[in-house]
Amino acid sequence: YRKYTDTAALGTLASLFLFMIIVPTVIYNEENILGFFKTFGNFHTVAFHNLVPLYFLITVALRLYDFEPKRDMRVLAVFLAVYVAVATVLSMTLKVNFHNLLKCNLEPVENIRLMMIDKIGRAGHAIYIIILFFLTILFSYAAYFLTKLAVSVIEKRKKKA
Repeated sequence: YRKYTDTAALGTLASLFLFMIIVPTVIYNEENILGFFKTFGNFHTVAFHNLVPLYFLITVALRLYDFEPKRDMRVLAVFLAVYVAVATVLSMTLKVNFHNLLKCNLEPVENIRLMMIDKIGRAGHAIYIIILFFLTILFSYAAYFLTKLAVSVIEKRKKKA
């Protein structure tokens, strides 16, 4: 099972790392940072989401992962499909915004989500979740292949040196 768990770990680590570079405010906002020592939720959100990129960089730097794209794409799709399904149930049940499933922290996307809910009701939110489901998998694939590319570029440069 190690290859499967390593694939799930690398895909999610790479995704979060890339997301933190592109739009960190979707992961956590200024309120979470200011409340870092005030609530466990804020502490966990900020600390955890900053430790994950460190874990990713250590994984890549120590070459703790072997790329097998054909297998890895299947594993990532299945793992992330299950993850989003479980996160959706937990978000709705516990009323916690896991993975931005209750509301989106990116204002333009949140405005679209609210507009859809206003026009077509709960189906609008369901459409949002379905789109998020597919984007999660696609973004993970992109992060995986960017990581693979970065590792290959670094290895080529090391061989030249």
